[in-house]
Amino acid sequence: MAERPTVSVVLPVKDGALFLGGAINSILGQTLEDIELVVVDDASTDETAAIARAAAVRDKRLRFVASEGRGIVDALETGIALTTGEFVARMDHDDVALPWRLERQVAHMRDRQYLGLVGGAIELIDGVGRLLRRIECPTDPVALHELVLSRVCFASPTTMVTRDALDEVGGFRRLFEPAEDVDLCIRV
Repeated sequence: MAERPTVSVVLPVKDGALFLGGAINSILGQTLEDIELVVVDDASTDETAAIARAAAVRDKRLRFVASEGRGIVDALETGIALTTGEFVARMDHDDVALPWRLERQVAHMRDRQYLGLVGGAIELIDGVGRLLRRIECPTDPVALHELVLSRVCFASPTTMVTRDALDEVGGFRRLFEPAEDVDLCIRV
């Protein structure tokens, strides 16, 4: 891995043992291997910490951090503070990323250097992986701009932001929790 990874992925989790292994594996199995993954455990009471620690032993790109249970914004900010990537991606403990997610997002942002943030569509699946429905996101800039002011346009675990844009807007804000993701998207 390069001294500064291309992408830093931050995965906040609280009591997420049931699905955490799948989320971690989907990030560590990305076609873009030049990544770091920071799993921030927000004072879980289940096997979350053991799962993340075991994954960190298997793959040195993963760093596990225990936090004090102060909520998702603190967990996100704790993780972001430990990262150095050119891009920062978010992942949630109960989601699975397609293998090319990070590679395609980086290529898209590098081709369009005016972008500060990207996100994408999601497929909702049940506990055994059956597709329930797909939620699309607009790609037209005008439609996207109008929609972002009224509802969530991107699912959190599909977002990637440039480090510069994240620093410029000051990161996530606790005041807007649990809509910290919408707040960040609007400001970027």
